[in-house]
Parts: sequence; C-alpha cells; structure tokens
Amino acid sequence: MLKFASGIVLCSGLAACGGGSGTFAPEPQNPTVPRVMIRPAYPDASFVAPLAVSTAPGDDTHLYVAQQDGRVLSLDTVSDGAQPQPFLDLRTRTRANGEQGLLGLAFDPDYASNGFLYVYYSANANPDIGAGDSVIARFTADPAARSADPGSEVTLLRFAQPFNNHNGGGLAMGPDGHLYIGSGDGGSGNDPQDNAQNPGKLLGKILRIATDGSIPTGNPFIGMPGARPEIWALGLRNPFRISFDSANGRLWAGDVGQGAQEEIDLIQRGGNYGWRLFEGTRANLNPDNVPFTQFAPPVFSYPRSQGRSITGGVVYRGSALPSLTGRYVYGDFVSGRVWMLTEAGGAAVANVEIGSVPNPSSFGFDLEGEILITAFDGQLYRVVGDPATAADTLPARLSQTGLFTDVASLTPAADLFAYRPAAEFWSDGSDKQRWLQLPEGGRIGFDATGPWSFPVGTRTIKHFDIALADGTRKRLETRVFELRQDGWLGYTYRWNAAGSDAGLLAGGATEVLTAADDQVGTRTQTYHYPDRAQCLQCHTAAAGFVLGLRTAQLNFTGPWGSNALQGLREAGAFETTIDDPRTYPQGVDPFDPVAPLAARARAYLDTNCAHCHRPGGPTPLDMDLRAAIPMAQTATLDVPPTGAGFGVAEARRIAPGQRARSLVWTRMLEPDAPARMPPLSSHVLDTRGADLIGSWIDAGAP
Repeated sequence: MLKFASGIVLCSGLAACGGGSGTFAPEPQNPTVPRVMIRPAYPDASFVAPLAVSTAPGDDTHLYVAQQDGRVLSLDTVSDGAQPQPFLDLRTRTRANGEQGLLGLAFDPDYASNGFLYVYYSANANPDIGAGDSVIARFTADPAARSADPGSEVTLLRFAQPFNNHNGGGLAMGPDGHLYIGSGDGGSGNDPQDNAQNPGKLLGKILRIATDGSIPTGNPFIGMPGARPEIWALGLRNPFRISFDSANGRLWAGDVGQGAQEEIDLIQRGGNYGWRLFEGTRANLNPDNVPFTQFAPPVFSYPRSQGRSITGGVVYRGSALPSLTGRYVYGDFVSGRVWMLTEAGGAAVANVEIGSVPNPSSFGFDLEGEILITAFDGQLYRVVGDPATAADTLPARLSQTGLFTDVASLTPAADLFAYRPAAEFWSDGSDKQRWLQLPEGGRIGFDATGPWSFPVGTRTIKHFDIALADGTRKRLETRVFELRQDGWLGYTYRWNAAGSDAGLLAGGATEVLTAADDQVGTRTQTYHYPDRAQCLQCHTAAAGFVLGLRTAQLNFTGPWGSNALQGLREAGAFETTIDDPRTYPQGVDPFDPVAPLAARARAYLDTNCAHCHRPGGPTPLDMDLRAAIPMAQTATLDVPPTGAGFGVAEARRIAPGQRARSLVWTRMLEPDAPARMPPLSSHVLDTRGADLIGSWIDAGAP
C-alpha cells in the first residue's frame, strides 16, 4: 500500500453521505443500491399464474395464494417442503382469459371468528362479448380446517366488463374495515367509452363498499345525480394492485399506462387521477386542453424504456430490512424490474432498483411482515438482506480493522491519506475527519472534471464527532466505504461511551444528544447512524459512488494550508502523471465570504444535492444541480413542480428573486425528513446553508 508522507490534513464537517463536486454522470457501475436481494421464498412450492398473496388473521402458520385459474391455495410455512393445498375452488364460475380470472383476495379482520374472506373474480358469463362480469364476493371458511365453502358465496357487487382487459382486480381491506376495489376502465387502448371520467360508471375507479355490500357513509359521490355511490376515486386506467400502508392508512395504487408512462398514485377520497386526458404527467386525449392542475398528480411515473406494465406494490414496515422502512416497493410485470420508491409530500424523492423477478404480478407480506412477490414463473419471492453484508464478514471492532495504529488517539495507519474537500456536506452539526486507503499497488484513475476510478480494495474512512453542551466532545461513529469485487459497501462503527473503541453496526440506529449550538447555546437533537443500504442512497452510481474524492473538491487550499490534490500527486497515487493542480478546476468553499455568491451557492447545491439531482440519478425529477451545468440547463429556473407544491403558493423549483416561492429553498427548511432536503438521516436544519441559498435566489439565482 502507498505510504502517504504528505498531504495530511484534518477534515472537519464533510458529508454524512456526500461531498462531491459532480461534473459528470457516468454509466452505472456495480449498481448495488440498496444491498438487498430477491430470492425464492419457498423453492419447493409452485403455483399457476399467482395473482395475490395474503395472510389470514389468527392463522400464524399459513399463507394464502390466489391463482388466476380460480383457485385459492394455502401454504404451510412451517413444514419444510410443504406443497400448496386447496382452500377455495371457483374454477367452475371463473373466466380465466387474458386479464380476467381470480384477480384479488382479502381476509376479514375478524376472520378467526367469522371465517369471512373476499375475492374479486371474472364470472364466466356473457360469452357473446368475450368478457365476464366483475364480481366482488364474500365466502365463509372454517379457519381451523383451512377450507372455504364455494356454496357460501354472497355477491357484494357485480358489474359488466365490455372487454377482457383493463379489469384492474386489486382488492384491499381498509383500516376502516371496508373493502377497496381497483377497477380498470374496461376499455381497449384510450378508454373508447370514456368510462374513467364518468361518475355514472364503476369502470376506471377505486371503489369502496362495506363488507355486506352496502354503501359506507363518507363515499364522495353519495347523493350526486347519476353518480354511482360506490366510487371512492376516479380517472384511472387499469389500477393493477392496490395496498394500504399499515403505519398511516394511506392507499397506494399502481396504474398501468397506455403507451408512454406507468404511474404510481396515492389515492385520496374523491380524487381524479386524470385518465384518459392524461397518462401519468403526459397529455393524452385532451382536445379541450383541460389543465393538468385539475387532477391529482401521480407520486411517480416512469417511461416505457423502464417497463411496460406496472405492478403496484406495498409500503414496507417490517423489521429485517431497516433500509426499506417506509419505502414503497413495486415492480413491472413486463420488464420484471423491482424498485424501492421514497416519497415525501405526495411526490417521489428517490427511486432505486433493487432487483428483478420473472413477471411480478403482486406484492404482499409474509407472517413476519417481510415482502413477498408473486411471479408468473410460479414462485413466491421474498426480499431479503444481502449476505455479503453480514456482520460476520467484517471486523467486529474498529480496532480490528488495522486502519489506526492507535484507536484511542485516532492515529491513522501509514497508508492512510487524510484530506478535506472544498465544499462540505451538511451533517447535522457534526465534525469529521477523512482518510483514503488504496490497496497495495493500486492507483487512482484521474479525471479532471468527472469522477475518479478506484481499484478493488480501496477504502475511504470518515470519522464523526460532535461538540456537546457540557463542553466535551463525543465520538459518534467511524464509517468505512469499501470497493469489493461486487461493488461498493458502506458500514459504520459506533463508538462506546468511553471513546476507546467502536463496534460494528449491523443496522441503523439513533441517539438523542444535547449538543452545543453557536446561535442558541444548546440544542437537543436526534443523531442517526445509517444502515449499510443508506450509504449507497447518497453515494449513487450516477455520481460515481465516491463523492468527495475528485479534482475540484481536492484542488483547494483552505485555512489548514494543504492542497490534497497536490499531496496525492506528490505521493504518486495516480495511474498517470498529472499536471500542476493550478491547471485544473478549483473548488469553492460555500461559506468563504470572499468568493462570489453564485459560485458559493452552486458549490453548496452540488455537494448537498447533485449526487441525486443529476442525469441518471435516483430522483425521478429532471432537475440537474451540478455546479458545472449552466443555470439555464438545470431545469430549475421558473419551472413549476411536477408533483406536490408542498403548500407553497405558485411554487417553482427556483423562482428567481423570490425565495419564498422556491422549493429548492423552502424544502431546506421543512421541519421533518424526508420532506426536507437533503432527506436522508437529517434531523437538524442547516440554517446557514438555507441563508446562503435564499440570498442567492433573492439575487436572481445567477
């Protein structure tokens, strides 16, 4: 390994998950965000075209799977090698053709005592038009015998389907004890009968009925002349899978697009989601030019280049994968891709691909609350942690890593190069030191404007501490970001109370601190220790993974008096000989009062935001906040938000001269993450950074 004899400087204040100058968007390499895998949950069991998976209240050993052919099967999850068993057989009354069949399954909250379950199926009637009626029915089962009686059917709702596609089929029990139903527009192509916008039709809607088929109080179209009282929301094309977030009761839907966009919606009472006038955010069949603002915008939409038929997912609230908590996990039936979406204020703030399965048809949970996916290869899949990140593959204590010759004094090993970047990421008031370690014989691939490349075995190290109100300093954590054969892996060591050593964290953690505050004296704050997947949510593939180690960020001489780029050059750390640092782009300290305001503000946004807000980044927005991009090309100036305005009147991404209308500024001051930007692990407002960005916007955002 290189012995770094020069360029050693202390780093204070660099990012929890950031620090990059970001002037180039490379092709993704080793895209392992987050570090989870999707694996067969019960390899010995197989199903035929499964379309729904559910647990039953009171049954702590079995799962229930609905197949398109009209059967519901039970699966013993305790016995190894168990095979699916018959539970309910509706094949004689179900039309399984195209997008029709047994489409939805839900159990009554009191199933253990009343035995009620509910299904959404296509009746094998109306053969002349090639489509069967959609039927929502209740059946009664013997929970102990795990058998439902086909003769117990009570039809709760029945409506005609003009075609055998766009039948929806989602069925979910709401937290209010009522049934919610996803109904497709019943059309072919552009909803030729204009059903979705017609309140007199049940097609192209989310419906809400009581478990006895009656109309619940509160349905928004009750009493409206000509309207169907079952309607809860309208303007949907083909809502393929709906689900409730168990933590807050919000209803999510995946709506299949026509030819350009697939969309995800948060369903509100009485909401109109725009179809057929709009497809996602795109104008579709809108001859009267009805404005998009008349409709509820999607949380997220993606183009046909990523998939062609969305399968709505679920919000994760389990315990095994903290990095997924609160995220919406969904997929695409055609492409097989599975994503994790982060939402705030009704709009997506990040969308990360986590794996793939063959034709995912629905998402649900197992008995422990972990995510299951039904797939048309006949398997149930489970989202699990990546064993490559298991704790037993890493040293249990910081003192065992060899990074420091003396851990108590934080004396770095001889092959660690300490550095500090020009623009520092806000990290809830903590202070940092940073080091780089290259493997023996390893060298850096230099790029004057883009991200550098690093050899396998490279490690970057960040140490965090904070000033407490009692005048002492507390050691918080030391993070390691390591390039392995399968990609970058981030992990952290949390310091003990004595500050003598740090132990490896297997997952995320939080701690409440009473910290010193320059403005108000003291503050009580929550400090977040990230889990491993969260590191890669900021260290994105689009940004080149390693953020602070690049030319402009290190080509800077601050009050500490050392230029880190020059230090690496003198140490021979690069694959090729580089020129004098004065010939390369130089960094800007956002809080240097001598530097121009525009350069300072752009440097701040570049470091704190551009690792996501750039071409190819995980956010669905087209906004590009890299400092090297001309402002006219950032898609910010006087651009209205594509989703929610977060309560800001006449909101713009950046309204030159008006910080109060500019979401780039207002979202820095949101009281809670993830609505606040940057969203990850943040609990303390960066008021100094907000003042900088606000002043720049008021000056016209040059």
